Amino acid sequence: MTMLMKAGTTRSGSRQVDTQQEIRRFLFPQTVAVIGASEDSSKFGGRVLEYLLKFGFPGTIVPINTRAKTLRGVRAYASIKDAPAPVDVAIMAVPVEHAVEAVRDCAQAGVKGCVLITAQFAEMGEEGARRQAEVVAAARAHGMRLLGPNCLGYVNPLGRTALSSTLSLSAIDTLPAGNIGLVSQSGALMGSMIAVGEDMGAGFSACVSVGNQCDLELADFVEYLADDPDTAVICLYVEGLVSPARFLAAVDRARANGKPVLMAKSGRTESGARAV
Repeated sequence: MTMLMKAGTTRSGSRQVDTQQEIRRFLFPQTVAVIGASEDSSKFGGRVLEYLLKFGFPGTIVPINTRAKTLRGVRAYASIKDAPAPVDVAIMAVPVEHAVEAVRDCAQAGVKGCVLITAQFAEMGEEGARRQAEVVAAARAHGMRLLGPNCLGYVNPLGRTALSSTLSLSAIDTLPAGNIGLVSQSGALMGSMIAVGEDMGAGFSACVSVGNQCDLELADFVEYLADDPDTAVICLYVEGLVSPARFLAAVDRARANGKPVLMAKSGRTESGARAV
């Protein structure tokens, strides 16, 4: 995941409330779209569709596939623009060269939030950073929020929502629900923690992989979890911070609300920094 550092920013109380409401809608969507859905669980779109059905997503699923009419018994649509209802969150792992167009299509169709699994953005250098800036601009032009890119999405056991392609979910039958909020820059670590939690009998209020933090970032989710009544403890895996001041303020708020915050910070040694 890319390591981002810039000066801390402040946020007005009203804007913070707006963002928390957006994140609530992001984590508890009523309608989700799977771009590139299929019946093949070896593929990204196949696993996401399988997980949504397997774990009993309570809302409407909109599979997007240019050829199929139905997938796993669910009606499919050729384009996000054909979705039968407003889409709260779309998830995709399109080839990087098509990412800007795909994100723009979602934003123009009125999708409220997008999970972009695709890698090869800012973590790959200057050209990738340029592509990432284009993706962000395409989303923000229509007010759509972005999670990622270069992430594995999120898992919300309380909402029976698994918008992730992590293979860890293939081995369990129910999402481990509880009061641990997990936010990680590593998608693989998020998946491993879910598996460990399942083995130990520990449960989660939300598990989020933020990836490159191009829009929604660590500080946003810590702010949300600090006030979330379903979360009692917050666990973090951090490579770099976009908004250090906001992040620290959110941690202070969590502590003031009686919620311990446990953080693993990578890149603290020379070899670790190279790995990050």
